Amino acid sequence: MTDPLGVGVLGASSMVYTAVVADAVTAVDGVQLVHEASGSSGSAAGPVRRSTDYAAVLVDPDVDIVYIPLPNHLHEEWVVRAAEAGKHVLCEKPLAVDAASARRMAQACEQAGVVLMEAYMSPFHPRSVAVQEAVAGGGVGRLLHGEARMSGVLPADNHRWAVANGGGALLDVGIYCLEPMLSAMGWAGEAPASIAAASELGGDGVDTTTSAWLSFEGGATLHLWVSFAAPDQQRLVLTGSEGGIEVAERHATPDRRDSGYDLRRLDGTVEHVGTGTGDCYEGMVAHMRDVVRGTVPALRPPSRSIAVAELLDRVAAAAGHPRVSW
Repeated sequence: MTDPLGVGVLGASSMVYTAVVADAVTAVDGVQLVHEASGSSGSAAGPVRRSTDYAAVLVDPDVDIVYIPLPNHLHEEWVVRAAEAGKHVLCEKPLAVDAASARRMAQACEQAGVVLMEAYMSPFHPRSVAVQEAVAGGGVGRLLHGEARMSGVLPADNHRWAVANGGGALLDVGIYCLEPMLSAMGWAGEAPASIAAASELGGDGVDTTTSAWLSFEGGATLHLWVSFAAPDQQRLVLTGSEGGIEVAERHATPDRRDSGYDLRRLDGTVEHVGTGTGDCYEGMVAHMRDVVRGTVPALRPPSRSIAVAELLDRVAAAAGHPRVSW
């Protein structure tokens, strides 16, 4: 039997880690939590080591994979340091503050011979898989238009309200809206024919809300709307030449409540299509395990994360976001 891969965490007090990822690591066979590091107080359960120094995780010989849920502007430093220490890296989305940073991170991991994966969990939910399979199988014909939105009220003291922290709605949650639409149109990284975007900017230039319209050669158009200052709402609509798919709730953060989508046909009928359900974080952790083991190729290799980061950079520029040198 193969020994489990040891997982270390940099930023163990982060909300996403404490709320969902810690449980996912515990639930997945073949991985084992061995070391947490956090600048805040707290204690790990059982035999897990706990440090206040992130570097302690990187020198721990029992750590094979480092999970990084730190604020966005710290991702590059600690991904590169983890790679130099010979650790595989699962880094929270967005992988980087911009495409240039993402390229440097990917290069560091490639040179070190370690896996780098962006911790974007949505595609690992059974409903998400079913939606993409339906589109890929021709269930809606050729994709004509996609619409996706994600919003929620972010507390005033959250670090995402600062540009210097890599904050803002577009950078932090834009991937949740862009990626499922790009995947549905079979996007291979080509530049849009045009981009129009607008944002409401806060005190230091951070975007509280961003809306963007993208058109591509061939006629497909995409619209995304993200906000940190609006009621909770998530919606995904994929409209094709032969029908449409609608996910009315939690397309970005699906959980065990979610097990189906609506299929709209050209004749006006609507069918609710049932799917499986599950924990997308467990799916993400299991996929990372398998990629590190070399049994499956990465669903989203670093090249994909870089391409999406380039697209987010272009949307930010079109919306007039301030340029920051991190």
